[in-house]
Amino acid sequence: MPICDKRRGDGVGSAACAAVLHRRRAAGADLSEEYLSMARGRVALAQHGHLPRRPLGKQVYIPGPNDKIAKPSAELNPQNGDSLPLFSGGPA
Repeated sequence: MPICDKRRGDGVGSAACAAVLHRRRAAGADLSEEYLSMARGRVALAQHGHLPRRPLGKQVYIPGPNDKIAKPSAELNPQNGDSLPLFSGGPA
């Protein structure tokens, strides 16, 4: 069964890497050439058995409320008056 990830850049090729590791085919797309390049590199590592992975049983990191990654980016902050038309044909 092939795997299709329409937003491949979200995990930088994570779904495609998982597909490779489970001997499946994958297809993905992204608007950013930078993310596509990173995804291609990670898929190549997975194909050759060199992709770093979290050991089975190791806890997943959960960021605290003050960690930078837990804070919304300025462009997605609804308080600045802007809205991005995500998943729609017009303004949100």
